[in-house]
Amino acid sequence: MMLDRIEIRKRYLNRVFYMMDSRIQIVHGISSRISDDWGIHRILWDLDNCSQGDAYNSLRKVQGKYSLGDILILSDKVGSYGAVCNIEVTFKELLHILIDTELIDPLFVRYAFQRHEAILRLSDKEGRKIHREVIGTLFNSTYRKKNECDYYLTSYETGVINRGFRKGNFINDQRDL
Repeated sequence: MMLDRIEIRKRYLNRVFYMMDSRIQIVHGISSRISDDWGIHRILWDLDNCSQGDAYNSLRKVQGKYSLGDILILSDKVGSYGAVCNIEVTFKELLHILIDTELIDPLFVRYAFQRHEAILRLSDKEGRKIHREVIGTLFNSTYRKKNECDYYLTSYETGVINRGFRKGNFINDQRDL
């Protein structure tokens, strides 16, 4: 029997030692980064476990609150949505927008914070095929500035076992950012 993931956690007084050994894989996606200097980003979202209508409403709220431009909505399966807004924002603004989005995947926000860029996965992950299709656009007729920008393709390592947040995890709430 081969183990996919081994975790060791030892507590001594007011310290915790944590170590993990896990298989990884390389996956590909588009980056929120617009420029090479890491200062300018586009907005990317990953919304999971919601209906299409709830995803639209959640994105419409932040679009109005932050006066965002048009938002392109993608889906790879029922209940899983991604979105892209091609306006230029700072990384701090990107995080504020993501945190204010009601149905955002908490791990997406966590990894965006850790990597200093949001990444919307486009390639298959072991055991989980992906085929993103455009399912709609939220237009904002009052937003006049159109930004056409290049997409940075990026690769990153991820664990094969996806456990997400669970009791006893060090990060319990996306709002700890």
